[in-house]
Amino acid sequence: KGDGRRSQETAMAAFFSRLTFRVVAHTHPGEVVYVVGDSPNLGCWEPLQGVLLETDPDTYPVWSNRSPLSVPADGNPLQYKYVLVSADAGDVRCWESIAGNRLLVPDREHLVVEDVMHDATPVAASVEVVEPRSPSLGGSLDPGSDLGVGGASLGLLEPGEDPPPVGPSDSLIVVSYMLPLHIRRAPAGWEVSWNHDSIVAEKARPSADSARVTRVGCPHVQGEGPAAVQTEADRESLAEALRPLGCVPVFLDEATHKACYTEFCRRTLWPLFHNVVRTSARAEDLFSPDAWRAYTAVNRAFGDAVVGAYEGGELVWVHDYHLLLLPSFILRRLRTAAVGLFLHTPFPSSELFRTVPVRDELLRGMLNADLIGFHLYEYARSFLTCCQRMLGLDHQFVKGGFLTVQDQKRTIVVQASHVGIEPELVAPHLRPVDAPGAPPGVPSQALAEAATVGRAAGAVLIGGVDECERLRGITLKLLAFEQLLETRPEWRGRVTFVQVLVGARNFLAPRSDDSAAVRAEVGEIAARVNALTPRSVVLVDMPTISLPQRMAVWALLKVAIFSAMREGVNTYPLEYVYARSGEGAGVAVLSEFCSCAHVLNGALRVNVWSSDELCNAMERALTMEAPERIARQQRDLIFVISNTTSSWAERFFVDLRGISASARKADRSAAPTLLGFGLAGFRCVGMGAMRALEVTEVLAAYRKTVRRAIFLDWGGTLVANDNATTSMATEAYACQDLPQSTRDCLQELSSDPRNLVMVVSGLERAQMDRAFGKVPGVSMAAEHGLFYRLGSRPGAQHRSAGPWEQVIESFDDGWRALTRPIMDTFAMRTNGAYVQQKGASLVWRYEGADLEFGSLQAKELRDHLEGLLQGHAVAVNPGKGYIEVKPRGVNKGVIVDQVLDQLASLSGGVDFVLCVGDDSADEYMFSALASRYARGAPGAGGLGPGPARSVGPPGARVFCCTVGRKPSSAPFYVNDPEEVLELLQSLRLHSTRSNRNRSLTDLSRLGLGGHAQGGGHAPTTAPGTPVAPDHGADGGRDGGGRGSPGIYGGAPGAPGGRPAD
Repeated sequence: KGDGRRSQETAMAAFFSRLTFRVVAHTHPGEVVYVVGDSPNLGCWEPLQGVLLETDPDTYPVWSNRSPLSVPADGNPLQYKYVLVSADAGDVRCWESIAGNRLLVPDREHLVVEDVMHDATPVAASVEVVEPRSPSLGGSLDPGSDLGVGGASLGLLEPGEDPPPVGPSDSLIVVSYMLPLHIRRAPAGWEVSWNHDSIVAEKARPSADSARVTRVGCPHVQGEGPAAVQTEADRESLAEALRPLGCVPVFLDEATHKACYTEFCRRTLWPLFHNVVRTSARAEDLFSPDAWRAYTAVNRAFGDAVVGAYEGGELVWVHDYHLLLLPSFILRRLRTAAVGLFLHTPFPSSELFRTVPVRDELLRGMLNADLIGFHLYEYARSFLTCCQRMLGLDHQFVKGGFLTVQDQKRTIVVQASHVGIEPELVAPHLRPVDAPGAPPGVPSQALAEAATVGRAAGAVLIGGVDECERLRGITLKLLAFEQLLETRPEWRGRVTFVQVLVGARNFLAPRSDDSAAVRAEVGEIAARVNALTPRSVVLVDMPTISLPQRMAVWALLKVAIFSAMREGVNTYPLEYVYARSGEGAGVAVLSEFCSCAHVLNGALRVNVWSSDELCNAMERALTMEAPERIARQQRDLIFVISNTTSSWAERFFVDLRGISASARKADRSAAPTLLGFGLAGFRCVGMGAMRALEVTEVLAAYRKTVRRAIFLDWGGTLVANDNATTSMATEAYACQDLPQSTRDCLQELSSDPRNLVMVVSGLERAQMDRAFGKVPGVSMAAEHGLFYRLGSRPGAQHRSAGPWEQVIESFDDGWRALTRPIMDTFAMRTNGAYVQQKGASLVWRYEGADLEFGSLQAKELRDHLEGLLQGHAVAVNPGKGYIEVKPRGVNKGVIVDQVLDQLASLSGGVDFVLCVGDDSADEYMFSALASRYARGAPGAGGLGPGPARSVGPPGARVFCCTVGRKPSSAPFYVNDPEEVLELLQSLRLHSTRSNRNRSLTDLSRLGLGGHAQGGGHAPTTAPGTPVAPDHGADGGRDGGGRGSPGIYGGAPGAPGGRPAD
């Protein structure tokens, strides 16, 4: 890359001089100085279109331009002059009073011109060597400016800091579906060379200061295809032949390649990403589960190849829509790898993207990359909209102009940066544009004859080179050309339209049915035009086209027309601008839907769907005078020379490297990581020192304690909540019977006289009664703890739960009359939203609405309600998909605190707490327990990771656990509700065994005495007095009981009176 940068600078120097003007000018207040000249860069003698010079108190009266001005370094004299202008009104005060104009010959790379205004004697015109700055991040950001970087949290540079140069210490794995190589079978083995038409091919010979690059992809054997290498011997020999080039092959069988590439990529994803709507019901146009499975299998195979090539510390750069799932497969096995993804296609609108059945899987796969790149912001914006509307993920601009997507606490950076061409590789193939006859390398005899005859007759050649597929808009430009000849007969015989139809680009051909239909339509239009004016249209059909052949075509065409209806990236317009420089400058006519139309400002941009507009653009290009053509071409040449493929790649590499370095520097305990549980079920995982909950650790604490409280959420904890994008808004589980295994487990646990088991939910009392009312002894809390009923608890064993009680004895519900009409109004104007009354609360739900519009409406509703209800004792709580208004001071943490207070007054408190939940409402329980049993205070055991410990009496062991590893105040996690049930089953097993061997003396310790089925009794010990630990049937064997007698009287350090299990 170092050689590439130097060659870029050399190429730039060959075309342009960089001018810095410094003039001594004494001005009056309110006057500024412009330098104006005969070059378009100097305004063509229009004062206000010239270059504004600046000064400050330290340098006055010297005025200069802030950044160097680029002008053609063609050796032709440049005329210029200084002028004073009113800064406020923009009026010209006076031109400098010298005879004639100043002259300057821009024949060197850097020139500093020093003058004195009104003095015709030049002070100096000298060469100044200026070290070029490294390419800035993000495509258009200057690291030295205030807007030049993202924050340090993104791993991007601090203001004023240049990116470290790319060097031999850097390493990169570039992954593309097809290796950028020409591969041919030879009698002695394999002939391998770089395919420089590929964006990801090596652009310059590696040097000592180059980064180490490994490329992974399928090998395409010319004439055979990407799945031609099937025998083990051929695969081994080809892999050996590719090793010197740093390429790792991925071998696919023919059926898998066809299903993945032809059926899924080309038939499903490619039309989708180009906003093509399919309305037919043909079987081949429908989504194919088999093709999706093949696509997944191919991405998995690429993941295996990347893991095999990964040595540690490399950055991984994945290319294009063929491999959207690859970041997921990489991060499953390389958790710390930095992965970038760049799409070379457009991205569809959310309305179209939502039609693909695997939309969530594709989006989640992309979001497992750290940096996602697009060629245009337009495409990035569509991607961000899809993330927001389908996954509910917000995005924002951060300092420096970077876009980011927020997925929980994880930040994904989105970049928009257009690729370029490599002038160093193109320059050797340039052809003269004004030479008679056809230039060498013309790809067909017909085109050579048309060029020779046409030029001899004074005809002008226009046209283009396109892949033969419908979205290239070939028929649109031919119809516009036909209209030109019909409505402007003076052009008949004076212009020839040349269209080169390419069958495949980089060996990947378009769909055959689409290509055949386009050829038929183009042939029909050409025949009709040639019948009107013979030899007006020349069609050239080629299987593929090389760079030298394209250069020959560009040398022939005075006007190149690119009429794509929708396009990802196409570097042909950039080649045309570079090939037609100087006096032979041509005119590029670009569709508004071409990616290059956003970077080539000198081109004529048209709406190709308007035949009149395209026809007029053709005529304007044909009649454009040389000065305008040259000026337009020079404007675009600056972008082509400065924005090469190498510089584009380096920008992406530097950004990805910065993100990777930031992740390594960050505290790993606070760095989020993605874990995959199925392709669409990724969770952003825990912050802090969170660790997996060890069942043995909980069981050991459970065995040694005698007064226990177990608090459990319902949906998402005891039973699965199928919809991960909503929180309390999903209640499908409440309409189903409680699984028998869960019911039995809760019943066994609640029948243990040492336990309180409480299910805490946001749902209503009736729903709680329906599910848990028949489970003897289970306590319940409904509506986030507003209502509760206590069942069995340490010191009071009950066959059934008591009556429902209310945490807040009385409250004014007058706020309902104000709130309900407003919620109804917002629901009426938000499709998919509705209002639900949940006991004492009102909920406005919009999980069924468009997420973007619903979020906007929810924010407006929340602001409105907060202002309206200020005088009422209610809280307006936002959630995922809902806005809830409920009495203030009610949440799950409040009810947990209140229940524990009651247990403390009845039986001296608890010495074991297990609390499990899965969503934001459960965080109140975790926070309440953390405050109650703060680390370092009595009863803090088990609050944090590491072995649970007791600090002073009563030695409460507290285990707060969230379901799914994600940011939470709980220090422990389990993966899913199945693991919650496994944990409870383990506790249930111990409770069952212990109850079979419990005596009346043991029960008296709990305050039950002989009244096991009666009401609660006062504890036999004062509240807070330590109670001898109960080792159950296992005595002192488990949980660190060495040296302590079990309750059955065993010898110290020995098992109890009952044989060990």
